[in-house]
Amino acid sequence: MHPGASRVHRLYTGVSDARPAYLRVSFRKRSGRSVVMKSTRFSMAHIMSAGLFTVQTFEAIFNALIPGATALTILTMPILSPLGSLLDVSQQAIVSANAWGGQLTDIFFPTSGFFVATLVIAKVEYTKWLRFYTPLMLVLGAVCCAALYLQQQFNLNF
Repeated sequence: MHPGASRVHRLYTGVSDARPAYLRVSFRKRSGRSVVMKSTRFSMAHIMSAGLFTVQTFEAIFNALIPGATALTILTMPILSPLGSLLDVSQQAIVSANAWGGQLTDIFFPTSGFFVATLVIAKVEYTKWLRFYTPLMLVLGAVCCAALYLQQQFNLNF
């Protein structure tokens, strides 16, 4: 059994008792009744138990779908914050992972209007920008991961 499996199982059991509306996502019909996607809770528990690096990556990926930082935070923090509390991850670390994951990719994905407008005004092709920014984003992402690790291990607040 995986070392974090018992912690994830306890979290899953605790979250399933609450059954909040935002976690009960009905995604298809089978035999005239809705099938509830219980795996959402279990998947989010795995994300949190894998560490803040995964939360940062999760936020960066979702930033491609939801380009606004406020909207991204409003949609993801109601899930990540209680899971962080249950797994003894500080709220400051969760907020830092949320912010850094989104901010690193704000100028990477072409879904943001201001970013596309800036590239057009500067007359820079998107492929050229990707070649320039991708290595920088990876280095900054590694620095952010190190900061998240230190923040969680030593209970630091930035």
